[in-house]
Amino acid sequence: MAGRPSPATGWDTCTAEFERLAAQVGGIGCRSHPFVTVRSPLSLDNASLAVIELLLVAGAAAGLAHAIRSRRRTGELGGLVVWCSGVLCLLLIEPIAYFPQWFGLERSLGLTFVHNQFSVQFLYDRLPLYIVAMYPAFAYPAYLLVQHAGVASRRGGAVLGAACTAFVFHCFYEVIDQVGPQLGWWVWNYDAPSGLPRFGAVPYLNLQAFAIGIPFGIALLTPLVARLRPRWGPVRRVLAVSFGTWPVLFLSSLPSVVIDLAGGSVAFARITGTWLLVAATGLAAAWALSRPGLRPSGADAARFLLVSGGVYLAVAAAIWAYALPGYLGARHGLTSGGLPTGVPGYAAGCAVICVLMLASVLVPRRAGAVPPDRRDPVR
Repeated sequence: MAGRPSPATGWDTCTAEFERLAAQVGGIGCRSHPFVTVRSPLSLDNASLAVIELLLVAGAAAGLAHAIRSRRRTGELGGLVVWCSGVLCLLLIEPIAYFPQWFGLERSLGLTFVHNQFSVQFLYDRLPLYIVAMYPAFAYPAYLLVQHAGVASRRGGAVLGAACTAFVFHCFYEVIDQVGPQLGWWVWNYDAPSGLPRFGAVPYLNLQAFAIGIPFGIALLTPLVARLRPRWGPVRRVLAVSFGTWPVLFLSSLPSVVIDLAGGSVAFARITGTWLLVAATGLAAAWALSRPGLRPSGADAARFLLVSGGVYLAVAAAIWAYALPGYLGARHGLTSGGLPTGVPGYAAGCAVICVLMLASVLVPRRAGAVPPDRRDPVR
């Protein structure tokens, strides 16, 4: 392209790998505005792009409004910290994923994926607004559900609560993560070092890091920072949680690393390590969320969880119905348009678990529960 900077500068926004991947989702340009690009929702590739964009942005906005209301009513700061940390963690990580050449990681990491064009996008058209909204849209309800179950008040509450939050996040996220590539929301780079092996259309490293490691780190550090630095305001807490999540994120790959060092292949290590994390967090959630306990966050949290979770799952079901003809017509895991299909059975299983977890908020509070402003450990 005319006017492209020299690759020697390291700041090129348009690489051959990007052009190859972008061609699979409509040939997105790579010289867009560096800050923000806005286009009509009617101009998108298919209706599902506008639907998921509206769904997650609305979900994130509703979560922020609820977190602010909770802060004003009870003084509880944890939910607001989780919401804001979800945004900041993503903003710290995404530029590396979009422009590995800027950070000297083109060979070791590679360009992992490319998003399609949505209505509002940032950073040279690489970062859709709905992706910015995605982490708070999932992390805040997951955190709130675990708080509502009173997990944080039990022994080992910080670690147990983080494991439960990560599993709840994972289940909500995987309902749509498995269908996104088929509908052209983004395209994975299976030739990158992190692209294989994959579960359906999703690389195992993505399941490890983005669907478990990051939400675990946010949920673990939010109460720990509150206890260690109780006088800190929201800004310093969000910064501490967001930057502190990085080493926790790397720890999520520890099972894979241990298996690899023990002589297993890279593929076997990533597969086994990922399912060990899913199983560990799932067992923790099953044990903690099924036990009767105090419901410190009350009826307001229950209403928010039931409405936001119900709307999300209903729309996700409609999206899967929209994608079903393409899935049924796929051959060898690829649709007629050459896009990879996900694993609808896993998405359906995650949806069922989400329904069961949302139903748990209807369990009455134990008699004699103390008011939340007297015992909430995350303030």
